[in-house]
Amino acid sequence: MATIGRWSTHHPWRAIVAWLAFVAVAVAAMFAVFSIFGSLSSLDVKQAGVGLAAAVIIDATIVRAVLLPASMKLLGEWNWYLPRVLRWLPRAEIEGPSLHDPV
Repeated sequence: MATIGRWSTHHPWRAIVAWLAFVAVAVAAMFAVFSIFGSLSSLDVKQAGVGLAAAVIIDATIVRAVLLPASMKLLGEWNWYLPRVLRWLPRAEIEGPSLHDPV
């Protein structure tokens, strides 16, 4: 787990680039769908479509490209802190069990 924290702490821009393609495709798809809502005749649906399209663009640019890396850099290892109340959750290991953990 410390490896992930060190990777994100020392290389926050590498983490952004790794997720850029995924986020860009998701944003493009959602923006296209919500923009189509703006071309419909119902005023309520138009407002909802334009609002959701704007929210998706704001989320992709400001939140994911600015606030998330900045907070990861500021928090450092605290990014990966799990409160004691949530220790009952199962540990998901993407890279397999650690060498220090008993099997």
